[in-house]
Amino acid sequence: MSLQTSSEIESLFHDCLNNVNPIMKEVWTSDISTEGTKRLIKKPIIDVGQCFGLIKRNKEYSSLENEFEKLGISDDMMLENFTKTYLYLLQDTSFDKTLFDKTWKIMNQILDDPNKFYFFVPMYNFDSDYTDITLGEFKIKKITPFHFDKITDINLEKSDDEPFVRTVEKKLKYVLEFSGLGNPTIDPKAMYNSFQNALRITDNGPVIFGNHISYNPDGWQQRFAPGIRDSVILSYDEYFLKEDKISKLKENLKLLKQLDEKSDSIRYLGYSIRRFNYVYQNEVVEDNITDLMISLETLLNFEPYEVRDKTSLRAAVLLESDGNEKLNCRKFIKKCYDIRSEIVHGKKRKAKIMKNNIQLTDAEIQIDLINYVRTAIVKMLHLHFEYGSQSNVLDKIDEYTLDQTSNLL
Repeated sequence: MSLQTSSEIESLFHDCLNNVNPIMKEVWTSDISTEGTKRLIKKPIIDVGQCFGLIKRNKEYSSLENEFEKLGISDDMMLENFTKTYLYLLQDTSFDKTLFDKTWKIMNQILDDPNKFYFFVPMYNFDSDYTDITLGEFKIKKITPFHFDKITDINLEKSDDEPFVRTVEKKLKYVLEFSGLGNPTIDPKAMYNSFQNALRITDNGPVIFGNHISYNPDGWQQRFAPGIRDSVILSYDEYFLKEDKISKLKENLKLLKQLDEKSDSIRYLGYSIRRFNYVYQNEVVEDNITDLMISLETLLNFEPYEVRDKTSLRAAVLLESDGNEKLNCRKFIKKCYDIRSEIVHGKKRKAKIMKNNIQLTDAEIQIDLINYVRTAIVKMLHLHFEYGSQSNVLDKIDEYTLDQTSNLL
């Protein structure tokens, strides 16, 4: 139940602010244009910590602490956080009734949901037609100076020299915000990894998520766990989320959430997705081809014999509908097996893949293979939750190979 303020608390808070002049400091921040161009500037803001120190010395502050205790607030930091939030939002040390009420309302929200958490993560190599996209507890938002300053730590820079910001950070256009009710053991990374996976199996493009940063959307000031600045982020062409992909993204996110249930029957799906994701962490194309073939084989085979033939045949049946395309797909996967064998055994590369009488480069092979594996993951997710196990799914694919008048999906 929300706590009500009183004239006594307002009066004491007013007295605590009395005769305290605002102490300002200059910090680096960002200015972001409507086109997304980022400019670093120095901006004067109130020094919340220094001002709070002066307020706390006021003899009325202890009386204010007593009033908070009478309300039954057990958190010793609540009054300090309340005061700092007020200063942060007002950017002054005067008393403002409207701002006081707003800060009180924010405090009540904190007290009502003490286990509520908020995080955001930078989305590298990502763009969209949208300003905001909400999908359950997740929200894709255009980056703001608040986000950018936290991601780059420029607000912590003490030097007068303009802080260094990497090119890949300057290109950032969006962040993913997410929230929920949790506990000290909650793993934010596991939560946003499912969203990253959903994006990657929805469409082509190397979207990469950075480290998560905790925050409060209403400006509540408390000691958040410090974020970790992203280290090496590979910069690629952008992943562009179009309107016609939103429904597919929602569907894939729903499918992937079911993988959170730890069971041996779905372990192969998680492992396949993990190997698929390695492609976005590595610039060596030969390694990527190897990981993609492991990902595909994990989905379509669990027997130790006739691996090449069974995987390529099942891939062709699962991924293509036209007879000629089935044949081309099967030949392609078989050739990829030959290439993988040469790579992992360190042999001289001899295997070649031709398309329209032109030999494909490894980079071109990787592109085609990524598209095949992405489609295979999505289809196998649907089939698994339809038939209950990998063994049942593969039996259905094999049956469909012999009798294609039946329906597979």
